[in-house]
Amino acid sequence: MRALTLALVTTLATLSGCSSDPCDGKSGTCISARVEGAIPSLTQLRINVDGLGAKSSPDPAGSAFSLPVKVAIVLPPTATSPARVTIEALDGARVVGSSATVAVTFTPGQKQSQTFTLSPGAGPDLGGGTDDMGPGDMQPPPGQISLSATMFTFPATERGKISSPQMLRVTNRTSMEQTITVADVDANFGMGEDFDVKFDQTCQDQALMGIRIAAGGNCDGMITFKPGAGGTRRAMIPLVASNGQTFTLMFQGQGLRGWTSITIPGGPSLEAVSGFVNPLEFIVVGHDFSGTPIWIYDERNGTWARDPAQRMPSKNLFSVETVDDGTSRRLYVGGDDNTLYLSTDGADFVSFPAPFTGSSVFLRSIAVNQSKTKLYVSTDNGTWARFDIALKTWDGPYAWPTKLVRFVSGTQGVEVLGVGFSSVAALYSPTDTAPGEISGGPIGPLMGMTNAWMGADGSNRPRVWGVGDPRNILVWPNTGMMPMAESFMNSALMNPRAIAGRWNGNANDFDLYIVGAFGPVIAKRGQNGVWGDISVPGGNARTAIWVSPAGDVATVGFNSETTLFY
Repeated sequence: MRALTLALVTTLATLSGCSSDPCDGKSGTCISARVEGAIPSLTQLRINVDGLGAKSSPDPAGSAFSLPVKVAIVLPPTATSPARVTIEALDGARVVGSSATVAVTFTPGQKQSQTFTLSPGAGPDLGGGTDDMGPGDMQPPPGQISLSATMFTFPATERGKISSPQMLRVTNRTSMEQTITVADVDANFGMGEDFDVKFDQTCQDQALMGIRIAAGGNCDGMITFKPGAGGTRRAMIPLVASNGQTFTLMFQGQGLRGWTSITIPGGPSLEAVSGFVNPLEFIVVGHDFSGTPIWIYDERNGTWARDPAQRMPSKNLFSVETVDDGTSRRLYVGGDDNTLYLSTDGADFVSFPAPFTGSSVFLRSIAVNQSKTKLYVSTDNGTWARFDIALKTWDGPYAWPTKLVRFVSGTQGVEVLGVGFSSVAALYSPTDTAPGEISGGPIGPLMGMTNAWMGADGSNRPRVWGVGDPRNILVWPNTGMMPMAESFMNSALMNPRAIAGRWNGNANDFDLYIVGAFGPVIAKRGQNGVWGDISVPGGNARTAIWVSPAGDVATVGFNSETTLFY
C-alpha cells in the first residue's frame, strides 16, 4: 500500500513512500486516514475539512494509482473536534468516487485513525487545484450544483436503534437561487423508512417538499439509519434541481435482529400466527368479539394493527396459513363457522364453506402441502378435509386414526404431517386419505402430543421433531426410522406447546424453537440435540410460533402477548 501525506494549512500534499503510519514524524493534530474503495484508477485525492477548505494530493497530479492508500491529514491548532472530512477521488479533473462526510473526533495534539470508503460515481468537472487553503478548492465550477457524496453505507445497527449520523452538503455555485426537490425514499426497496434525511432548517422548504439554496450557498443535511428489521437494508432518494441537474442518493446498512414483546390492545385471545417474507409481515388471528380478528404487525411503529381493510365480517378465528408462490400472496384463515376464507394480495376475503357436518365446527389448523397446491384443514372434532388451491374445491371429510390435533406442512416426499394425541403420521401423496405412521409403528411413551415440525437439511434429508407433555422432545432422523429423544437443559421447562424452525445454511444446522408455559424464556435447539434457553421479553405462556425462511420469529400467547425476533 502506498502512503499519501496531506498537511492542511502548513504543508503541501505530496506522495511519499510506504509507511506503517502516515502520521509518523508529524507534529500536532494528525488524522491517519486509510482510503479504500472500488475505484480502479485515480490521479489525485481531494480532501475537504469543513471550515478549513481543501487540498489535493499529489499536487500537481502525477501518474495514475489505485486504492487503498494512506494519507496524513494535519490539522491546525485552531481546529475543533469533530472534524467533518470528505474525500473524493479524481481522474484528471473528473470526480470518479467519493466518501460520505465523516465526523472525526480527535484530541488536539494527538493522532487519530480513521477509515474512509469511497464509492464509485462520476462527478462534475472540478478544474485545476491550487496550493492554497482557499475555500474554493473543492467547489464545483460556476453554473453547477454538487453533492459531497451520493452513496452512504452505515455500520451494522440493532433493529429499532439509530446509527451515528452521516453528513451531506449540497453546494450551489450558480448565479441564481436554486431549489431541489427531495422525493420520498424509493418504495422499490420497501425499506425507505429505515433512512432519515434531515436538512438544516435554514434551507428547508416545507411547501416545496425540498430545499432552497441561495446563489453561492450551501445546505447541510444529516442522514441516520434506523433498521426496521434484520438483514441488508437499502433505499434511494432521487433529487431534481431547478436548473435541470438530477442526482440519486443511495443508502445501505445492515440491520441486526432483536427480540421484542408487544401486547395487542383490547385483550383478544390469540390463537395462531403466520407471516410473509420479502417484505416481512407477521399476521396473528384470534377472537375478541369486537371486529375482524386479524392483526398485522407494523414493524416501523412497533405496533399491531387490526386488519385495516376490514376485509371480512367479524368472526372468531382459530387458524391461519400463508402461501406465497412467487406470483401472489394468499392469506387463509378459518374459525368457528365451518368456513375457509381467502384473501389474495390484500383483497377482500372470499369464503369457501367447508364440507364438515355438525354444529359449531371449528377449523383448528390449516397447512399447505409441499408443492403449494393443496390445503389440509383439521377440525376440533378430529376430522379433516382437503382444499384444492387452483380449483377451489374440497374433498373429504375424512377420519384420522387417533385424535387429530393439527396439521403441519411436509417436505421431501411428505405432503403433510398430522399430529395425533399419541402419534405423528404422514400423508405421502395428494390423494392419500389413510395416513401412515412415519416411524412404522406407534411412538408409545409420548401420550400428549401437541405439535410437530418438519424440515430438510442441506442434503435434502427430511427431519421431524415432535413435542408433547410433560416435557418430551422426539426427533425422527428420517421418516422411516424410530424416533430418538432430545432434552431441555432447564428442568423447569414443562408442557411444550409448539415448535417451529428452518434450515440455516450459513450455520449448517437447524434453527428450532419451542414455546410453552416457560415464563420469560424460549427454548432453542443447540448442537447434539440439547435445548437451551433464550431470555426474551414478556412472561406469559406462549401457544403458537412461526419461523420465516430468513430466520424471523413470531410467537403468540396468553393475555394478548406477542414475542417477535426480526
